[in-house]
Amino acid sequence: MNVANASKDLGSELTHMLRDTTKLTLRGGREMEHIRNNGNRTVSVLLPALNEEDGIGEVIDSVPRELMEKKGYNVKLIVVDGHSTDKTIAIAEQKGAKIVMQNGKGKGFAVRTAFGLNNTDFLIMMDADGTYPCDQIPRFLEHLEDGADMVMGSRMLGHVESGSMSELNRAGNRLLSFLAHRLYGQKTTDVCTGMWGFTKEAIEALELNSSGFEIEAEMFAQAVKANLSIHEVPIDYTRRRGQAKLGSLKCGLMIASKLLRKRFVP
Repeated sequence: MNVANASKDLGSELTHMLRDTTKLTLRGGREMEHIRNNGNRTVSVLLPALNEEDGIGEVIDSVPRELMEKKGYNVKLIVVDGHSTDKTIAIAEQKGAKIVMQNGKGKGFAVRTAFGLNNTDFLIMMDADGTYPCDQIPRFLEHLEDGADMVMGSRMLGHVESGSMSELNRAGNRLLSFLAHRLYGQKTTDVCTGMWGFTKEAIEALELNSSGFEIEAEMFAQAVKANLSIHEVPIDYTRRRGQAKLGSLKCGLMIASKLLRKRFVP
């Protein structure tokens, strides 16, 4: 009787082991298929920069290249430089980034210079000052792979480190995001975010003419007008390395003006 029970238990254990092995094989098979599907896909991580020697090295080191390459992506690091006068370019080159000198002056020109290249399947853009979380890049790619045309990282839905954003900037961002929502009918909690994800098709659809920090508002506006699928995901925000360049009142007025013009001017 004991022998029979033992045999039955052993048979049951073997069955469970085989079933688990099959599950592992299937899971691994799906993962390998995913890797094969991504094998020829290129991800470009874009860092617009101007005198960011205090943060750009840390940012480049924090990009999870090995993880993305393990998933089958071909990863490129691109620094679009606004004619820095410090060690930004030297540090970026030492870290293996490709340097592209932007046309014109201002962040808008930097983004438009990068978009003009458009030799990538996915583009992740983030500031080079260490304020945005590089470890969230794979999550942005998941959204893009799942059907989003554009991904916006919302600091307002995540954790904002004390001292990283003034109360004036926080209030201004909320007001501008509310304005963007009312004007375009697309919910956004952080229209001024500096972390974005795009598909190649989204880049081709965005017609941009901004020169400065109003570029984010224009990207949002043009994406809505082009009927792109926009996903917003929570991200954390930390204190920047180096000196801040974004003014409060003047930049806020430029952003509001861009939102209004893009809404009512074809």
